[in-house]
Amino acid sequence: AGGAVVHVVGSWCDAVDIPFSDGGSGPSRRCRVVLCLGEEGAPGLPEALPGWTTTCPPRDAVLSLLRAVSPLAVLPLVLHVSEEGHVEVQATASSAGAPGAGAPSATPREDEASLLRQASQAYDAGDFLLAAREFARLASAPYEDATAAYNLAAILHSFGLSLLAVPYFMKVILRSPEDRTAHSMLGGVLGELEPGAVTLAYREIVRRQPTNHRAAHRLACLTQSGRAAEEGRADPEYIREVFDEMAEQFETRLVHHLQYRAPWQLRDLVDEFLVASTEDPEAPTTPEHRLPGAGGWRIVDLGCGSGLCGRLFRHLTDPRAAPLPTDEAEIHQTLVALKGAVAREPHPSAGVRGVMTGVDLSSKMVDICREGGAYDTLVVGDANDCLASLATGSTSLVLSADTFIYIGDLERSFSLAAEALQPNGLFAFSLESMGRHEQQQVAEKRGWDGAQGLDAEIDEGFFLRASGRYAHAPGYVMRLARKFGFTVLRRKPITVRTETAVPIEGELLLLQRQSGSFSGQIQAAAASKG
Repeated sequence: AGGAVVHVVGSWCDAVDIPFSDGGSGPSRRCRVVLCLGEEGAPGLPEALPGWTTTCPPRDAVLSLLRAVSPLAVLPLVLHVSEEGHVEVQATASSAGAPGAGAPSATPREDEASLLRQASQAYDAGDFLLAAREFARLASAPYEDATAAYNLAAILHSFGLSLLAVPYFMKVILRSPEDRTAHSMLGGVLGELEPGAVTLAYREIVRRQPTNHRAAHRLACLTQSGRAAEEGRADPEYIREVFDEMAEQFETRLVHHLQYRAPWQLRDLVDEFLVASTEDPEAPTTPEHRLPGAGGWRIVDLGCGSGLCGRLFRHLTDPRAAPLPTDEAEIHQTLVALKGAVAREPHPSAGVRGVMTGVDLSSKMVDICREGGAYDTLVVGDANDCLASLATGSTSLVLSADTFIYIGDLERSFSLAAEALQPNGLFAFSLESMGRHEQQQVAEKRGWDGAQGLDAEIDEGFFLRASGRYAHAPGYVMRLARKFGFTVLRRKPITVRTETAVPIEGELLLLQRQSGSFSGQIQAAAASKG
């Protein structure tokens, strides 16, 4: 801007004096420049830098430079810009203790509780600049307070300085690797706004913490590389950590905060088909092809979580259990009432009885299921491994409510479900649906150049989202259904959940294993076990 040799320093809370030279032989001048929270330009900017005010707002210009040369820098700092366009970033003393900064300042340690109290009072009073300054001091050496770093990052992000929030969220995760809120903000929210900086931050986290499974999974989401993105399988340790941590609050958070209804909707989908099939004169009548009556079903619940599906489908395995309501007003009461359910006793009647099996990677989730009493058998382990252990044709219904969002490549799951199901057995599951932009990204990665029809080329595959979950293309699921001998009985678009007031679109599918010759699919499924 204007051919200056030394340009601007920005601070999100203070005005600072910066030496300035216009590149000539005259003496250097000092200009007072401010990069303020929420300001479009620097107030009181001297006429010595007219280019800044007429062509590019100072705040955005500084952020643009930082994005290019030092995206994890912590302000305040000085940017040296030569006439040739070379940029150097020099951290000031007040940024000591930040990632990449020099040694901590020799300033005497102040009372941490007092600083935190001042910062909180300033925030509550709406003085965000003062709050930012105090949180910044607490987030740096000698305090390195993770709470202060998070609060400062939240302030910066709320004032449109998301780039500057990245290193502070990074600080939080380095101090508390399992902080799911910090991961959600850094990898999810900021990952879409500042993908370059966030990718660098996660690379640094993974470098320092090689066993941080959450960080590794977030990095895979950002880069669309690595096993999770390319092979379509999230690290089991990542899934186990996430769900062990949220086990106690799982139903409250998912059902009441995110409006999650997939288990209820799956139950309705299955019941609707069963009612219709009882009125169908062409429904199979031979024992080996006929679906069980009430109480005789053999059900496998993949990713059983806290047991929502086990409780909702219990009437199919236990004739004494009444179907649960789906009315929105009754859902909370239903969940509360079932929390105290005891393990059921054997059926009093002789003959065939149903069996409900649940499997989940999270041992804490399985413990909650065990307390609920809806399952006859519970397994801590992988969903596909559980399917592989079942005898051929031994299962009436395979359920998967919000489990395939952690499995991108569904080929083995379909193969094993087809082998485990009896003729005419049911396969009911929910998915998150890929958007058009995601489908195009997958297609381009596979070499699609846009020369042929878009719809024919991109309706395939799966995509690892910034949320850490997989979305699937409709064409991909239909292809697997045909390949493994399933008939599509029902297909219903739904809102899987609502996150930050944004509906996450998905669909429910009810498939039926075809009752005819099935040796080819059985062989394929058996081979996939290896």
